[in-house]
Amino acid sequence: MRETDTPVKVEVIEERIRSAPEYIAKFKVALPGAPINIDTIVQAVATFERALEPTTAPFDRWVEGDEQAISDSAKRGFALFAGKATCFACHSGWRFTDDKFHDIGTTTTDQGRGREVKQEALNFAFKTPTLRSVALRAPYMHNASIKSLDDVVRHYEKGGINRPSRSPLMLPIQLNDQERLDLVAFMNTLTGAPEGRNGLR
Repeated sequence: MRETDTPVKVEVIEERIRSAPEYIAKFKVALPGAPINIDTIVQAVATFERALEPTTAPFDRWVEGDEQAISDSAKRGFALFAGKATCFACHSGWRFTDDKFHDIGTTTTDQGRGREVKQEALNFAFKTPTLRSVALRAPYMHNASIKSLDDVVRHYEKGGINRPSRSPLMLPIQLNDQERLDLVAFMNTLTGAPEGRNGLR
């Protein structure tokens, strides 16, 4: 979704799925006899997402003691992630998410969580995604507005749009070219088989 686009209506989503022969065929196999509507579409998406449970990644092998599992660049990237870049403040735990909503200054058209709960502090806020298998998830952000992990890092360097709802954890940072490369190298180590491509670093 581009920054200037408005949210797609439920009826439009349903019609797009119903007009695609390949989706109709897949629905018949996955949900025999079920109508194609927003409820079954949500059910299908949820089933797909549950199938994406990541397995052991190179980063996990490194944490368990295999020093050869990730590159020196990725190791430096993890130090940045947990330190100077402060990524860990929101991307915490094994899943690398705090499961909270934050405005990181990416949009001026979609109120995100604030639209649902009517709290000014949650305007433009979206749920922190897991970073597991993040290298396979481009484009990034809720509206697919950022094409690469390098561009994601650059967005965080700038601190996003400065406004009252912006998360206090979203502060501009200064990184050099090598540090940016190191952060991306670290994020690439979070992809495990079978989702990933074995040994991605």
